[in-house]
Amino acid sequence: MGDSRNRTVDNSSIDIKTEELVQAILASEEYREYLECFAKIKEQPELYERVGDYRKRNFELQNMDVNDNMFDEVMRFQMENSAIRKNALVNQFLKAELSVCRMLQDITRTISDNVELDIDFLK
Repeated sequence: MGDSRNRTVDNSSIDIKTEELVQAILASEEYREYLECFAKIKEQPELYERVGDYRKRNFELQNMDVNDNMFDEVMRFQMENSAIRKNALVNQFLKAELSVCRMLQDITRTISDNVELDIDFLK
């Protein structure tokens, strides 16, 4: 599990808890729903490709610098992809994916909120 070259202390209990967390995520309803939807999408190569294109462009829009054209770009994206969003399987998959992403974000947020590190240099 992971690279241990930079370890200065025995972190075996952390490794064990990390593996337990991973197993809990894999066993979660959210992840199982995601896998089920993903498998159905993969059965349709053309749909899988379209969903991949949608996800990529959505990611790019969410991570782009705010500019004057952003609203127009988002509106164009929504109009261009309205047909794919009408597909029930696609919506189910995207909802399941979002649930897993939010779960992972919550885990990361909980850890970072409770592990104190000096990051004042970033201000």
